Amino acid sequence: MSLNKFERQLQLMLLLTQNRKYPIEEIGEKLGLSSRSIYRYLDFFEEYGFKVEKNKSGIYRLDKESEFFKRITELIHFTEDEAITLKKILEGIPNKTIAINHLLSKLSRLYDLNLMENIISDEQFAKNQQALYQAVKEGRQCLFKGYNSSNSSTTSDRLVEPFAFTAGNTEVRAFEVYAKVNKTYKITRIGEVVVLQTNWDFRPFHKKAYTDAFHFSGDNLIPVKLRLDRFATNLLKEEIILQEDELIPDGEEHWIYNTQICNVKGIGRFIMGLSNHIQIIENQELKDFIKEEMLKGLASI
Repeated sequence: MSLNKFERQLQLMLLLTQNRKYPIEEIGEKLGLSSRSIYRYLDFFEEYGFKVEKNKSGIYRLDKESEFFKRITELIHFTEDEAITLKKILEGIPNKTIAINHLLSKLSRLYDLNLMENIISDEQFAKNQQALYQAVKEGRQCLFKGYNSSNSSTTSDRLVEPFAFTAGNTEVRAFEVYAKVNKTYKITRIGEVVVLQTNWDFRPFHKKAYTDAFHFSGDNLIPVKLRLDRFATNLLKEEIILQEDELIPDGEEHWIYNTQICNVKGIGRFIMGLSNHIQIIENQELKDFIKEEMLKGLASI
């Protein structure tokens, strides 16, 4: 077998194990191969112990659960944890040589190192984190065995589609299949993460969580418009991080603050502490919240 032929087989193997799915025609364009050659290589892979999968749309993949594939991975590949550790070590070396930069480039191409940056020493946490990383990367459903919920005060199994890490990779955003809702799960509360062979079925419903400037999170953003005097404006600048164009001058002593929030509680508390300095221009829900909170306060006097 010529070196050029072997290199093309390796390139084909890499394409067939990526999360993105390529039809035969696109693979041929990328590798400069005819469909006949690709099918011949697929037969060759099967002869040597790989499991070749084909779905109804004619998309081919190499099953990573193939025993032969596992043996190769253990011998010539780093685990994700090892790759992340190696990347950190290399990045910490001053006066990097061409070889070091070349190795960093290779790691970036082979591993999605930006998806998960922190590995925590707790063994079960690390196992769960690694399993979730695999599920997110490959688009697989998971079973959270023994998830301990603080909201319902129950421990139960959850069938989910995890799709994003949050809070420094200590939480994962996932779509719960039976409840049909997106939730944020703390990894420390998961007894065990079992990655299933089932691919995501609800990708269009995956929705990330937002965090507003007042540190409240939610699935949706609510527009708010305020008018602040100089005193309130200065306090706002000191307490939160302002985005570009959120604060616009309105005369010499006032500013208009346009922002988006996840929950009226955070910004509402800020306003109640400065009620004589801030006017709510838009957002009836926020007005109603402040009125209700003030009435509660008066009732307690």
